Amino acid sequence: VLVLVRRRGRLFEAVIRALKTAGPGVDVAGADRLVIADHIAALDLMALGDALLSPDDDLALACALKSPLFGFTDDDLIALCPPRSGRLGDALAGAAGRFPHWGVAAARLEQWREEAPLLRPFDFYARVLGRDGGRRAMLARLGPEAADVLDEFMALSRTYESTEPATLAGFLAFLRRGGAETKRDMESGRDEVRVMTVHGAKGLEAPVVILADTVDVPKARTAGGLLPVPDGAGGTVPILAGRKEDGPAVLGLARGAALEREREEYRRLLYVALTRAEDAVIVCGAETRLPGKDKAHARPEGCWYDLVHDALAEEAVEVEAPYAQGPVLRWRKGEGFAPARAAPSEPVIEGAQGTGITAAPAPVPTAPVHTAPVPTAPLHAPPVIAAPLRPSQAEDQAPRPATPGPRPALESGGLDPILRGDLIHRLLAGLAGLEPAMRRDAAHQLLRHVASALPAETHDILAAEALGVLDHAGLAELFGAGSVAEVPIIGRWMAAGDRLVSVSGRIDRLAVRPDRILLADFKTDSAPPRLREEIGGAYVSQLAIYGEVLRRAFPGRAVEAMVVYTRGPVIHALPPERLAAALARSAGP
Repeated sequence: VLVLVRRRGRLFEAVIRALKTAGPGVDVAGADRLVIADHIAALDLMALGDALLSPDDDLALACALKSPLFGFTDDDLIALCPPRSGRLGDALAGAAGRFPHWGVAAARLEQWREEAPLLRPFDFYARVLGRDGGRRAMLARLGPEAADVLDEFMALSRTYESTEPATLAGFLAFLRRGGAETKRDMESGRDEVRVMTVHGAKGLEAPVVILADTVDVPKARTAGGLLPVPDGAGGTVPILAGRKEDGPAVLGLARGAALEREREEYRRLLYVALTRAEDAVIVCGAETRLPGKDKAHARPEGCWYDLVHDALAEEAVEVEAPYAQGPVLRWRKGEGFAPARAAPSEPVIEGAQGTGITAAPAPVPTAPVHTAPVPTAPLHAPPVIAAPLRPSQAEDQAPRPATPGPRPALESGGLDPILRGDLIHRLLAGLAGLEPAMRRDAAHQLLRHVASALPAETHDILAAEALGVLDHAGLAELFGAGSVAEVPIIGRWMAAGDRLVSVSGRIDRLAVRPDRILLADFKTDSAPPRLREEIGGAYVSQLAIYGEVLRRAFPGRAVEAMVVYTRGPVIHALPPERLAAALARSAGP
């Protein structure tokens, strides 16, 4: 899971704090970047070091006493500081007997003052945090997110000691001059929740992405209050911006251009955030002010939340979610107006043995895939590049002419077969992830959105047909947890004779299990074949080619392919020998 925010701030810290306190079942990577010297835990440790090195620094000692290391309150400091005639440390030592915790603090200060000049920074702070309970006290007050800061603080002390003289004064100076920032490796190989900014997430992906910071909008930023204003010769001149109401019209135009640049960057970042997800994006937000009298919410217009909502709400389905206080809107590929079986255009990820599988929008579930280059032939005999094999061309070596054939006749019910097939595919893709009790209502809601011109009787027929497939006991594993719909797939491998085979298509339903892979092609033919031997060769070749791509991507797993005719439904599992023969015909020399 990847949690993304626009910038680090209170929401960023609150998300990490909530995740760390969620319980042992949630592993949290923490922040992607830590500025150690800015965190209160590190500031408290640095204040302690300053107080020990400079007994005259009463402010540093007062800050240290207020920290979790000593636990003093404002009342303690008010009782101790104003009446003193000298240094705060001496006043504390003289009044150690007034309260038990004052005595403990005085004794601990004396001990640490003796140890600090003699120990390396790592050894000294290890005693403060470990032996003397400082870490436990800090986590109790500051929360579990402070553990990351304390760990990095100690790691920095080790780093400093390896390059500089190991003195406490030198280490504190090192922290303050900019050596206290650390960046984490947030690659997705570990099974933990990552929290980071959208900028920091560039190049990363996760099965589930949560956009937590979506209700702020950009403002026009100026460098030192300066705006670039056109000079009439193709360049710009920096002009002091001033207030909006005081500036001339040219400044207003420049301010508007700057704001539009910010908005373009804002929308570009939204694209970056949305495309980090492999399977699902959860769009939410935290409103920081109360709504106005005439509004139901306090979100500014044009924020990320509204951009996503306005684009998808009409095609979304309202569902109950255990993580939300009320119903949420869910949009899934196949539930909206977009063609459910469009040709894939996603980037290719190189997989095992030269196989490529697309990563979005509905990828093959995560599995260990080892990168290996496509084998190359000698330079004097370049490989033959075959035309890409596609479902409609599986039986042919060359692409068929692009001239469209005659349009299928309307069925007895007056519904075009192509439209009917598209609607059934959308229903199967959109309803599979719902609880069975919710599917019927969701099916009718989806059909009202995407096919409102059809009569209710047709809606009933389509919904019943899709539900018959989803509820069939023989397809329970195909639609089980972890299965995905409409999976774009692109692959290539070297066949006999140094012939490079290229594949492009889309799998209707895919389920990757530890020992095997299930894939299915849904057909909405009006007269399903009774025997699997009657299935058309093109259908078999299509699944054979897809199965070969998956077999190379997931070595060692059996591939089980089936054709599911939705009317009935009628399920035909294809035997491996027929798949192998079809593959040899389609991808052979």
